[in-house]
Amino acid sequence: TFLSPFSPPPSFQATATATRPPRHQYRTTMGALAVEFGMINADNIEQLKKINQSCFPVTYNTSFYTELAKKNDENLSKFAYWNGFAVGAICTRVEPIPESSGRSRIYIMTLGVLAAYRNHGIGSKLVSSVLDYIDAQKDTQFSTVDEIMLHVQTSNMDAQ
Repeated sequence: TFLSPFSPPPSFQATATATRPPRHQYRTTMGALAVEFGMINADNIEQLKKINQSCFPVTYNTSFYTELAKKNDENLSKFAYWNGFAVGAICTRVEPIPESSGRSRIYIMTLGVLAAYRNHGIGSKLVSSVLDYIDAQKDTQFSTVDEIMLHVQTSNMDAQ
């Protein structure tokens, strides 16, 4: 299952870049679940590790989690909770666009939803919550953001 509000083109490779994508839902969901969002911090970073281990065919190193726990930015990286349980997470960062001086992008480092909770719109809600925050701050904090990017491991069959 591709965990994004947009569907990849048939020729999708390992990298996808989009410029302010439309907020359409192309995938059919089984019925949206009402989720709440929560901050990722040092107290709950182990939950993120468990979600990532369950969702991705790669293992992230300790420094990845240490840096996330230090940031404490609940608007760019967060959990999705359903009935009090963490069932998904998104982790993003702002980074410069190397070929565009002074411009930046939002890089989605991880986006995962536990298998039992997929196809209920949770991944879409996580992405939308980050995009909504960026849109609300586009004239100030995110005035240089031109694109959103994520990578998908070609071996991650669940993300296809």
